[in-house]
Amino acid sequence: MVIYNQSPGVYDYRFCYQFDSSGEIYIKAYEVTDNIRLSSERLKNRSTVNVYKGQQLTCYGPESGVTIYEGNGVCKYVARFEVWFKGNSQYREIKLFEKNYLISGWRR
Repeated sequence: MVIYNQSPGVYDYRFCYQFDSSGEIYIKAYEVTDNIRLSSERLKNRSTVNVYKGQQLTCYGPESGVTIYEGNGVCKYVARFEVWFKGNSQYREIKLFEKNYLISGWRR
């Protein structure tokens, strides 16, 4: 997973994956020190993508950036970005991978 900073608090991401079942993938983010979830529902809604069983290796990312609202655009902190999968026939989520980045929140 690679995170690109568009502007303070606004990020693009890209990752590649091949799925064994259909479902949806989405991003979760946490402030690392206190494990506080960041922009929880907004981030999930904005980053959700449907995936399909049998697709070849495919790269994913948003058409426009996702926003982390916590912060002030100046002070930086470490956030953990996680990619999650939930299959169409499953009730539980599966974490695919995670990576830490130094970020700043959205400047209002």
